[in-house]
Amino acid sequence: CSRDWSSDVCSSDLHDWLSAAAMAERLASAAPAMREAALLRAARAYEAAGDLARALDTYRQTDEAQSWLSQARLASALGRFPQAADFWLRHRDETLAAGDRETRAYVFQQAGLSREAEQAYRELVHSGELSDTGRVRYAWLLNTAHRYADAWAITEQLPATRTTLELNAPPPSGR
Repeated sequence: CSRDWSSDVCSSDLHDWLSAAAMAERLASAAPAMREAALLRAARAYEAAGDLARALDTYRQTDEAQSWLSQARLASALGRFPQAADFWLRHRDETLAAGDRETRAYVFQQAGLSREAEQAYRELVHSGELSDTGRVRYAWLLNTAHRYADAWAITEQLPATRTTLELNAPPPSGR
């Protein structure tokens, strides 16, 4: 392994993942009966190699029922928030882990879907599953709606950091 010690990925491992993805894509083309499974493997290999855009493009060629969560996560990671929000909205009744529910709330917030974001954050607060980072994000959402007391209530248990102090500072006069 010729490792770049500034990275967690061994260059030969990266080459192996890309080779695996290429092989899976060839199998998808050559064996129609294996197409779906081969494309899913190719997408996972691209993801493991760190080629998130190519992984997302490959997942998009598969049955959404099997790959929507991977597509939503990748679109989120790539900052494609409207695309990610579309997945979360179409699959809103799916059971999700707390981390995915928090990602969904953040995606809604970044996509400009404030009402959906607030509802998702409220559910996480109610279940006790909202992380400190999620609390800060939720408080910013509330602040942008001029709901300062609500933002304060969300962050009051957090340690005093520059971000939480900025969140809880009184608004400039004239508002």
